[in-house]
Formats: sequence, C-alpha cells, structure tokens
Amino acid sequence: MKIVVLGGGLAGIAFTYEASRLGYNVVIVEKENSLGGLLRSENINGYMFDTGGSHILFSRDKQRMRFFSRLLGDNVVRHRRDARVYFEGKFIKYPFENGLYMLSPEFRYRALRDLVHRYIKYKCGSQENVTNFEEWIYATFGETIAESYLIPYNRKLWKRDLREISPEWGGNRVPNPPLDDILRSAVGIETEGYIHQLNFIYPRSGGIQGLVDAFETRLRKRSNVEIMLGQRGESIDTSEKIIELSGGEVIRYDRLVSSIPLPEIIRLARLKKSPLLDYNSLIVVGIGVKEKRLPRYHWVYFPDRETPFHRVAFLSNYSPFMAPRNGASILAEITVYPGERVDPEQVVQKTIEGLESVGLVKQGNIEVARAWFWKYGYVVYNKAYTESVSRVKSELRRVGIVPIGRFGLWAYLNMDDVVFSSFEAAHSIR
Repeated sequence: MKIVVLGGGLAGIAFTYEASRLGYNVVIVEKENSLGGLLRSENINGYMFDTGGSHILFSRDKQRMRFFSRLLGDNVVRHRRDARVYFEGKFIKYPFENGLYMLSPEFRYRALRDLVHRYIKYKCGSQENVTNFEEWIYATFGETIAESYLIPYNRKLWKRDLREISPEWGGNRVPNPPLDDILRSAVGIETEGYIHQLNFIYPRSGGIQGLVDAFETRLRKRSNVEIMLGQRGESIDTSEKIIELSGGEVIRYDRLVSSIPLPEIIRLARLKKSPLLDYNSLIVVGIGVKEKRLPRYHWVYFPDRETPFHRVAFLSNYSPFMAPRNGASILAEITVYPGERVDPEQVVQKTIEGLESVGLVKQGNIEVARAWFWKYGYVVYNKAYTESVSRVKSELRRVGIVPIGRFGLWAYLNMDDVVFSSFEAAHSIR
C-alpha cells in the first residue's frame, strides 16, 4: 500500500515514522525545502531562533516523555518551568493565580473575594449559563483576575471580541486551578499550577528543529520512505487517487493523509468551502542581544496594551547553545488578523521598543533582528467551530482523506498530542 502524506511538519513526520515502521510505503510531500513546518530553527550569526514560535516538549503521560527522551538521545536538556506574567511593572509567577502572593494585599483580597463568591454560587447551584469564552473566564476566575489579566491577554492574543469565541476553548487550554491552590497563593504560600507543564525538555543543540532532525534521521534510513521537498500540491482527484504537484509531476496513492491546514486541503480537493474556519496569522520576531544579565525566565506573557507581543521567550535559557557566549536569543510572538497587511521592519522596530520599555533589552546591544510570518498561526475556536470542523471532517472521510495534526484536524494540540494522535492515525489505516 502506498500512502502519500501532504505536509512535512511534526504531524506528517510522526505519521510517516509510525506508518513506515508498520511496513507501509510512505511518500511525504513538503512545499518547503526542509521538513519541520512551525518547528524550524534558523542560525543567524550564532543566534539560534525557533522561527515558528516558542515550542517545548511536555506531557501528562510519562510514556510519551520517555519516547521523546529516547528520540533525542544525548541532545536534550531538562527544565523546571519558570514562566511569568508581566503585570503592573512586575514579573508575576505563571499561572497568574498561582502568583497572587507576589501582589499587594488589596489585590489578593479582591481576587480571593471574587473567587469565593463564584465558588459559593457554584455550590448553591446558581451558576451562570456560560455561552462564550468571556463568560467562562468570569465564571471560572472571578472579576479581578479576569479583568486584570485573562481578558486583556486573550483579547490581545485573539484580536476578537471574546464573546465570539466558544467556551470550549477555555476548558481545553486555560489552566483551571483548584480552589486550594488559589487560597494558598492568596495568603502567601507559594504553589505550582498547570503541573503537567511544570517540567519540560528541549533539544540541547539545533533549536526545536532538533526534534525534527531526530525523526528525519531515522526516516532517511528506511527504504520504504520517500521525502519530496520543494513540491506543493496543486490539485487532488480523489476519485482517481491522483495528486498533481507544482513541478508538474503526478503521483498516485492508495491512501491520502493530510497535515496541511483544512482550508488548503478543501481547495486542493475541490470540496465545499467552509468560511467559518477561523484562524490568526503569526509574526515571530527574533532578537539577538549582546547581554548576559537577562532574567532566567523561560517565557513571559504580556497582557498590557503598550507592548505589541503577547509572549516573549528567552531561548538561550532553554539551552546555552542558542546564543553566542555573553549573548541571548529572544523570541517575541505577535498574532495578526487574517489578511491584515503588516510591515515586517515596522513590527521588528515596535518589538524592540516594547522590549526596551519593559527593561529587557537596550537597543544599542542588539546584534540581530529578524521577523518570520506564518499565515496559519492559531486556530480560532469561534462559536461555529464544532459544527464547521465536524462538517469538513465528514467530507474528508467521504473522499478518503485522513486529516492529522494541529491544522489538519483544526485543533489546538500540544506537541505530544500531535505526535501520538498521528501515531494512532497510522495504526488506523486500512
């Protein structure tokens, strides 16, 4: 059986790894000249940047973590998370509600009061009917935490009215802390939240692309794997099981697997369009700075209106091999509304000014600055999300296309879920 996989990002690579191990003949078709998708890394004058944004490896499942550790071998570093939220000029421990002890007694009192009120309502059976993400935030965290951090941060990230976003996004992605943790934090006892992300691993060298390289090294040793780079799918005839590529070549398949974004596979296969598949684009800005005295944080969230970025990662704190000696690699992420025109140079300059305004860099110490644009950065869980995605997946099943990965499934999956759901897809091929 010949399986063709469209897209050589993490999902496509993971599927190919497992399907070829099971004995199938697999062809990966990737439009770029290298594998990796959002997991590509680039070295600029000794500064290494993960061009698709900050990515780390963590999981609730110890077996999954053992797999990643074995895959990376000696090329791995292990960390205990130190993430922060920039709030009122301070770097507050993340998750924000676990960092309440770092805030004023008055703020802690208001946050705790609101949460207790919400908890009493819940226990008394008078909980509000939650119909959107904004209502979910208020119902879960209370007014103080919602209005101080979660609502401004998510408005900045999504570029939308949060009432237009489904509440299932909150349940899937936003840390939902036990009341006991918040009580401890409010009275000054340090606690940890989002525990399954507390410990993570990362490639020692090569950036996050080190993970891709580990997969690719194994794939290239397998005679039943073919990797076609620099080839874009132009059209798919699902009745004849034929794909026409950008180079003019035509390839046949027995099974077709797609990790490319749903709107793109709909176009290639000439399926009925779904205008309600919403997303944000992403600009990633890499800054190489000659400065070693930076905070030891791994990443920081920025809910304020003054800075353009929603998250900043210090990649040289992930691994010392991400920057030259006495230098640091910094990554800033900025979401963009689909179709919005942006000037990369202007974005870079505003990012530098934002980093300088919060005391993280001095413009005179910057040695490298570069921006990367990604059309598909984040899937947006609008209110039509469940129905729209279900309809498209049903259509794909009808024509024999198997979707995988974050954008193929149109779901916000962590890296471990991307890999292991792709493994499961390989086992389900018949």
